[in-house]
Formats: sequence, structure tokens, C-alpha cells
Amino acid sequence: MPHPAGTTSAQPDRKSVFVLSLDCEGLWGVADQPALIQSGIINQNSLGMAYDRILATLARHGLKATAAFTSAFAASFEALQSSRPLIEEITQAEPAWFKQISGPLRAGTPQALNGFLGNRFWHLFAGQGHEMAWHGGTHLSLGENTARRSIELELQLAQTLAPVAGFKPTSVIYPRNCVGHQALLQAHGFTSYRKAPWQKQGGALWRRVCQLGKEFNVLAQASCQFPAKEHAMVAHPGGDFLNWPRGARALATPAMTIARWKSLLKSARVGGRYLHMWFHPHNLITAPEMAFTFEAIMELVAQEVKNGCIENRVMADQIFLEQLSCPT
Repeated sequence: MPHPAGTTSAQPDRKSVFVLSLDCEGLWGVADQPALIQSGIINQNSLGMAYDRILATLARHGLKATAAFTSAFAASFEALQSSRPLIEEITQAEPAWFKQISGPLRAGTPQALNGFLGNRFWHLFAGQGHEMAWHGGTHLSLGENTARRSIELELQLAQTLAPVAGFKPTSVIYPRNCVGHQALLQAHGFTSYRKAPWQKQGGALWRRVCQLGKEFNVLAQASCQFPAKEHAMVAHPGGDFLNWPRGARALATPAMTIARWKSLLKSARVGGRYLHMWFHPHNLITAPEMAFTFEAIMELVAQEVKNGCIENRVMADQIFLEQLSCPT
């Protein structure tokens, strides 16, 4: 008996797919980590090295990614300055989130915003043909617990800060993986999003333990789930975070991470499997060894693509919409 699209049954005549999505946010994404902001480790120079390395790796292997940028990070310094009244309105609506970053914003100098400016990186990704997606206006949560008015302000800011005239992304990566308000986003032209990589059951600590436990499974199998229609949008399975070897996650060595992804890719050869890797480019700054695991895994992905075993896609690719109507 056929199974509905998006369930766990593989489809023999469906190509296996690898998707890479990047949460591009700079210091906007760590507003709740004052010690990290004040350390200065994430700055324009270190961000530049991380983004350049990722881009060089993808270009070397001919791979494409969905690069989801926070609007305020993608904007130029001048655009940020001209949008200060709107940003201030969002700040007043959500003071808890902006507590640590309101100072640099109000200072209004490039030096004060060191680590907050990613306009150059946005243009580099766009220039190399990657999908340019959205990661919120200021990295404020877009989840169910955030007021609709705040999200409307985030959407308004995104339109104001568009890096190029007429830019309208269609894929959204939810900040902090807090999913919600899909109908509102769909009404603003978004057609796909990445789901949270965990189930809602259990507390935050239990979710972290479960996610960490996955990193030690060097025999991991690729998911049989493909994107499926939810809330009139295409919902991509949450995928697998590329291990960030810092803190407890450092217990999973780079060799283990590479072995895990090698197993995921091997299992995907069966056909009809879906692999979705994601991480934050600034993770390469706070855990430099992560760059080597990324490069090694991209080489493995490129080989699978070259051999015709896996297709490299981005979230907005039309093929996903076409496959949703296929029986599995």
C-alpha cells in the first residue's frame, strides 16, 4: 500500500538528496550570550575567514547551499543606520532579546558593530549562485511564543534591509529552531522552512542530551523522510547539525564526526534518502577543528554526487514540490 509523501518509506525511483543550510547571523545570533559578545572572538576578521573558507570549500567541490541570513546581518552599515527607528521599535517590543546588543546599535559606528556586519558575505554567497534564504530580521525568535506584532516588525525590517532591490527570499530558517507563525510567513511569500531537529517532548536539557548522543553513532542511517507540505509550505525535516566540538560536544572527535557522515552517505545510496546538514558559519571560529571535518565531509558528498548516487539540492528547488505528489 502506498504511503503518504513525507513518511519513512523510501522510494526506489527517487534520487537521494543532500541539502546544506547555513544559519548566517554573526553576533546577532548570540544576543543572549554577553560573555561571547564581549570576548571579541567573533569579529569582522574572524567571520571573514570562516565565510571565505566555507565558500572556497563549496566552490572547490561544485556544491550549493541554502544560505539563510539574518536581515540585519546581511544589511550594509548605512542601511542599518537608516533603519534605526524601526530597529528601536522592535527593541522596545522585545527588550529581553536586545538587552546586550542595544548598546552597539545605538553607538552607531562600524567599530561598535564589529561582528554584526555581514553584507560582504551575503553578496559573496549570492554571487556564487547559492540560495539566499531568510533567518529572521534581527534573529528574534519567530516561534509560537513571540507576539505576532513583533514578527510583523521583523518582516517589515526584512523588506527595508533587503541587500538588493526586489530581493524576496522564499525559504526561512527559523532563529533558534523555534518554529511558528507559518501562515503569516506564507502570506509574505515564503514557501519552505526547516523544521526543528528535535521533537517537542522533553525539556531543553533532555533534548541536548539526545542530540549529543547522536554524535557518537558512527553507524547512523540517512532519513527516509523527505520534505512534505505543512501549513501550505514545504517543511524540510530538521536534519543533522554538523557537530560543534566545544564543551560536551568535544567528546565526539572529528574522526567520529567524519565516520558518522560517511555512514549517513553510504546508507543514502539505497535510494530515496534525504540528508540535511546545517550549522552556523561562526561555529568555525569558536571550534576551529570543525572546519576540517566540514571540508572532509564535503569531499565525501562531492564524490557521491559525482558518482550519481546523490543529488545536491537547495531548499527552494522545485524538485521537492514535484516529489510531494509522488507515492512512496
